[in-house]
Amino acid sequence: MISENRSSHIAHLIREKFKKSDLVTYTDELKILQSIKIGVSNFIKTHEEVDKEARRQISSQKKSISEGSMEWEVLYSRFYEQELKRKGIS
Repeated sequence: MISENRSSHIAHLIREKFKKSDLVTYTDELKILQSIKIGVSNFIKTHEEVDKEARRQISSQKKSISEGSMEWEVLYSRFYEQELKRKGIS
């Protein structure tokens, strides 16, 4: 998870992009910032869960696979993508 300060900073950056792009219109600054923070938090939480599941699947392989090895990276990428698809994200 990220800190409240970091989350707030990211929310402000996104809000500024919205303002400059004219893609989104809103009147309540506080409400839009809160909504963005919730979205950022949910995004990070989901990707942490996906990461955890990909690592679990690698560790459940019959043979030990060293993190950082080419085989580990390939399996991590494959399992990560599969989990994203399972969650309907990718």
